[in-house]
Amino acid sequence: MGIDVRRAIAGAFALSTMLAGFAGLLIAPLFSVHSEMGALFGIKAFAVAILGGITSAWGVMLAGLAYGLIEALVTAYFGSVYTQIVAFSIVILALAIMPNGILGRAAVYKV
Repeated sequence: MGIDVRRAIAGAFALSTMLAGFAGLLIAPLFSVHSEMGALFGIKAFAVAILGGITSAWGVMLAGLAYGLIEALVTAYFGSVYTQIVAFSIVILALAIMPNGILGRAAVYKV
Protein backbone atom coordinates (compact mmCIF):
# COMPACT_ATOMS: atom_id res chain seq x y z
CA MET A 1 0.00 0.00 0.00
CA GLY A 2 3.01 2.31 0.06
CA ILE A 3 2.98 2.97 3.81
CA ASP A 4 6.25 2.36 5.61
CA VAL A 5 5.11 0.53 8.75
CA ARG A 6 8.32 1.14 10.71
CA ARG A 7 8.16 4.86 9.99
CA ALA A 8 4.46 4.98 10.96
CA ILE A 9 5.19 3.24 14.29
CA ALA A 10 8.14 5.54 14.98
CA GLY A 11 5.99 8.55 14.15
CA ALA A 12 3.24 7.37 16.50
CA PHE A 13 5.76 6.94 19.33
CA ALA A 14 7.26 10.38 18.63
CA LEU A 15 3.84 12.04 18.55
CA SER A 16 2.72 10.37 21.79
CA THR A 17 5.98 11.40 23.48
CA MET A 18 5.55 15.00 22.38
CA LEU A 19 1.93 15.08 23.57
CA ALA A 20 2.91 13.59 26.95
CA GLY A 21 5.65 16.19 27.33
CA PHE A 22 3.22 18.96 26.42
CA ALA A 23 0.70 17.64 28.97
CA GLY A 24 3.46 17.65 31.58
CA LEU A 25 4.27 21.26 30.77
CA LEU A 26 0.62 22.22 31.14
CA ILE A 27 0.13 20.47 34.47
CA ALA A 28 3.45 21.52 36.06
CA PRO A 29 2.24 24.98 37.21
CA LEU A 30 -0.83 23.47 38.87
CA PHE A 31 0.84 20.72 40.91
CA SER A 32 4.11 20.12 42.64
CA VAL A 33 5.83 18.04 39.95
CA HIS A 34 8.75 15.80 40.81
CA SER A 35 10.35 12.68 39.39
CA GLU A 36 8.76 10.19 41.80
CA MET A 37 5.15 11.36 41.60
CA GLY A 38 3.94 8.41 39.49
CA ALA A 39 5.83 5.62 41.21
CA LEU A 40 2.97 4.49 43.45
CA PHE A 41 0.51 4.53 40.55
CA GLY A 42 2.94 2.44 38.49
CA ILE A 43 3.34 -0.09 41.28
CA LYS A 44 -0.43 -0.32 41.70
CA ALA A 45 -0.94 -0.76 37.95
CA PHE A 46 1.71 -3.49 37.81
CA ALA A 47 0.17 -5.29 40.80
CA VAL A 48 -3.28 -5.14 39.22
CA ALA A 49 -1.96 -6.41 35.87
CA ILE A 50 -0.23 -9.35 37.56
CA LEU A 51 -3.27 -10.06 39.72
CA GLY A 52 -5.64 -10.09 36.75
CA GLY A 53 -3.39 -12.23 34.60
CA ILE A 54 -1.04 -10.54 32.15
CA THR A 55 -2.63 -12.10 29.07
CA SER A 56 -6.25 -11.51 30.10
CA ALA A 57 -7.72 -8.05 29.49
CA TRP A 58 -10.95 -8.98 31.27
CA GLY A 59 -8.96 -10.28 34.22
CA VAL A 60 -6.99 -7.05 34.50
CA MET A 61 -10.20 -4.99 34.36
CA LEU A 62 -11.79 -7.19 37.03
CA ALA A 63 -8.67 -6.98 39.19
CA GLY A 64 -8.56 -3.19 38.80
CA LEU A 65 -12.17 -2.89 39.88
CA ALA A 66 -11.59 -5.20 42.86
CA TYR A 67 -8.41 -3.36 43.85
CA GLY A 68 -10.19 0.01 43.71
CA LEU A 69 -13.08 -1.28 45.79
CA ILE A 70 -10.72 -2.79 48.35
CA GLU A 71 -8.83 0.50 48.64
CA ALA A 72 -12.04 2.50 49.01
CA LEU A 73 -13.51 0.17 51.64
CA VAL A 74 -10.30 -0.01 53.67
CA THR A 75 -9.96 3.78 53.58
CA ALA A 76 -13.59 4.25 54.61
CA TYR A 77 -13.57 1.77 57.48
CA PHE A 78 -9.99 1.84 58.80
CA GLY A 79 -8.54 5.11 57.54
CA SER A 80 -5.95 5.94 54.94
CA VAL A 81 -3.07 4.73 57.11
CA TYR A 82 -3.89 1.08 56.41
CA THR A 83 -4.94 1.38 52.77
CA GLN A 84 -1.66 0.39 51.10
CA ILE A 85 -0.85 -2.27 53.70
CA VAL A 86 -4.17 -4.10 53.35
CA ALA A 87 -4.45 -3.71 49.57
CA PHE A 88 -0.99 -5.05 48.78
CA SER A 89 -1.37 -7.80 51.39
CA ILE A 90 -4.53 -8.98 49.64
CA VAL A 91 -2.69 -8.90 46.29
CA ILE A 92 0.13 -11.02 47.74
CA LEU A 93 -2.35 -13.45 49.28
CA ALA A 94 -4.33 -13.75 46.04
CA LEU A 95 -1.16 -14.42 44.04
CA ALA A 96 -0.11 -17.07 46.55
CA ILE A 97 -3.42 -18.83 45.97
CA MET A 98 -3.69 -18.17 42.19
CA PRO A 99 -0.16 -17.62 40.79
CA ASN A 100 -1.42 -17.07 37.21
CA GLY A 101 -3.84 -14.33 38.22
CA ILE A 102 -7.61 -14.21 38.36
CA LEU A 103 -8.31 -15.13 34.74
CA GLY A 104 -4.76 -15.96 33.62
CA ARG A 105 -3.79 -19.35 32.30
CA ALA A 106 -0.68 -21.36 32.93
CA ALA A 107 1.61 -21.61 29.94
CA VAL A 108 1.69 -24.98 28.21
CA TYR A 109 5.21 -26.10 27.35
CA LYS A 110 5.53 -28.79 24.69
CA VAL A 111 8.67 -30.83 24.83
